[in-house]
Amino acid sequence: MKRLINTSTAKPLAYALGFLLLGTPSNIRVANAQESSARRLRARVGADVPRAISQEPPAYPQNAIDQRVEGKVVLHVIIGGDGKVKEAAVMSGPAILAASSMEAVKTWTYDPMRLNTAPIELDTTVTLYFLLGPPATVSINNKLPNAHPTNSPEGSFVESTYRNDFFGFSYTLPAEWHKSSLTPATLPSGAYYLFIGDHDTGQPILNRVTVVADPKSENQPGASTQEYLTAYIRAQVRNANAEVVRQPSSFVVGENNFYRADYKWVHDGTTVYSSMVCIERNNYWLSWSFASPSQRDFDDAMNTIQNISFDHPTPH
Repeated sequence: MKRLINTSTAKPLAYALGFLLLGTPSNIRVANAQESSARRLRARVGADVPRAISQEPPAYPQNAIDQRVEGKVVLHVIIGGDGKVKEAAVMSGPAILAASSMEAVKTWTYDPMRLNTAPIELDTTVTLYFLLGPPATVSINNKLPNAHPTNSPEGSFVESTYRNDFFGFSYTLPAEWHKSSLTPATLPSGAYYLFIGDHDTGQPILNRVTVVADPKSENQPGASTQEYLTAYIRAQVRNANAEVVRQPSSFVVGENNFYRADYKWVHDGTTVYSSMVCIERNNYWLSWSFASPSQRDFDDAMNTIQNISFDHPTPH
């Protein structure tokens, strides 16, 4: 198998090197034109810097919960040289969530930043995700709020069953499967791994299932689940010379409506049988991606789909 390289450290590494080489983060652009007579500097900065000292997520408005409103709120934020938020304005998002978002963000504080002893004001954006759940949850820049540590999206794997309270589902695997020690590759913006499971097949390629959550608001917004799956399969055909065995189509497991597409491709002379199964949940696409070195292993892996159980049915 190819060794997968963990690229999750690339961003903080570049950030650290930016300080070492230039004396200021590599993704900060100092706007000299905005320097005032008091020598106040302002820099445009990404959402990952500076470090937040106090960052309590906003409350989910009860009227929004009652009206079943969820979504993404993006705010333009100015952080003062003292680390306190000076200005916050909603750029986009449901109006019913705007007041709560601004009220919370204006209380946040960050590590103050300086350039050659001069304080720097930071011009950045903050993204808040309001998800109805259950439970109703607000995340900051795709990070879970400290207020809900027990509802971590990553879930848990105990006695052959993966459980995720955030998305409200369980997934049971046969006893010979185990949680993978794989260091995964980087996913598109906002997406993250929920679970990776392996089964030793006695061959160089393992039987593997990878479960991913991908926010609809970040990647292919407005697309249907079938369109999302179709785009993924087209990418496999283009990038891995894959052969489509089953076109994207819907099927029902229990009371839940999924979409599935199967394909196969060749890796180091071995045919890899693969499939992606996905469903929409809590404004995310949840996907189960399977890869097996034989048709028999593939069929056994695909049978585990029957063991996906949601707390609440997904409408057909």
